[in-house]
Amino acid sequence: MSKIFNNFIIFIFLINISEAQWFQRSKIDIGFPFFYLATPAYFSANTDQVKLEVYVKISHDAIQFLKYGSGFKAEYEMTVTILDSEDSQILEDIFKGTVIAEKYSETTSKKLHIMETRTFYLDPGKYKINVKLMDLDTRKTGRKTHNIDLNRFKKDVVISDLLMINPHKKDVEGFLDGYPILPPVLTDRDSIVYLYSELKVSEGPYTLKTKVTSSKQKVISEEIVEAESHGEIIQRIIEYKPLDIGTKSFKVEIELEQDGNISKTDILVKMRWRGLTSQISNLDEAISQLRYIAPSNEIRAMKKAVSSKKKEQLFKEFWKKRDPTPKTTENELMDEYYRRVNFANERYGSFRKGWETPRGMIFILFGPPDDIETNLFSPDGKAYLKWSYYVINRTFIFVDRNGFGDYELTKPYYPTIGSGIN
Repeated sequence: MSKIFNNFIIFIFLINISEAQWFQRSKIDIGFPFFYLATPAYFSANTDQVKLEVYVKISHDAIQFLKYGSGFKAEYEMTVTILDSEDSQILEDIFKGTVIAEKYSETTSKKLHIMETRTFYLDPGKYKINVKLMDLDTRKTGRKTHNIDLNRFKKDVVISDLLMINPHKKDVEGFLDGYPILPPVLTDRDSIVYLYSELKVSEGPYTLKTKVTSSKQKVISEEIVEAESHGEIIQRIIEYKPLDIGTKSFKVEIELEQDGNISKTDILVKMRWRGLTSQISNLDEAISQLRYIAPSNEIRAMKKAVSSKKKEQLFKEFWKKRDPTPKTTENELMDEYYRRVNFANERYGSFRKGWETPRGMIFILFGPPDDIETNLFSPDGKAYLKWSYYVINRTFIFVDRNGFGDYELTKPYYPTIGSGIN
């Protein structure tokens, strides 16, 4: 990802030409390695425990490759920590990984990736899963946290979590039921969604209800399947062909029922926009999120477009002008921009969405800071954060005036080109 950001610097150069010396640098380390995380829970051979799978997908462009013989090598360290409901650590797994690439193009690829897996056996209860990924060359670290509730596995009728898989890519990769798809994104409207699940029911008939709803809560389809169980754990792959459902994301909800006992689970599947990054699931919101880099008149034109088709066209034209590799199918700048938006939403949300906060804005425009200083005990009783960017010789200071973690900039910053407001 750090290599892709070299081109992103050129794009930001268009925003603030006064900082040209920074943007002409040939390389910059953008920091936190990005990864995808899934933590589905299933049944174990020991009926008193639950099997928790931890899947971590790391794209090649997220880690730093160094020259190694005739090829390239990247090394990383991953830590998986499990905390109980009282935030006490009960398990920790630390391990290192190595990736070898033969060509330089493989080191910057978003399509090539590593899928790390770890399995844990836990008693039913509530847990927090912390995953930390450290690039061993840059020492930069990315983190993600999932809160999970396994108490439902105590019941007699239970459906496990849903995991989107590719059932045609399994044995060779070591995944017997199908290769995990992280995040759950459908890349082609003619594709079929395959969802792996496990069912625990008693001997006798049971009912499985599948409901698919759009992002606007409109029911797209419903299906009811009645089947017979012999009392064993049932492994099931649910297939769904979305066709043209008129939405960019949809939720699949599964309800398992037997003798009046009901268990439910669901998963949100995003549709990949043709010609757009998979980081986008809502075009209207993606347009609003351009406010830091696009003139207000361009944003208004997109929002007031006479049709959704025209709106999409204007949006694509905006990014096409800024595509550093127009001969390829990917637009690296667009992908990096919305990856930062999503990261800001994960990290900096409070009373507002993360991308709308001052920290979110600075992160989206400048990336991770080179240094972060925290002062929680200042003389005025307020908490302060200091973000330093050494390469551009800039410092941003944030203050939490109300004590709720809603940090504001002590000195407002206004993007040179972006409107800065909706």
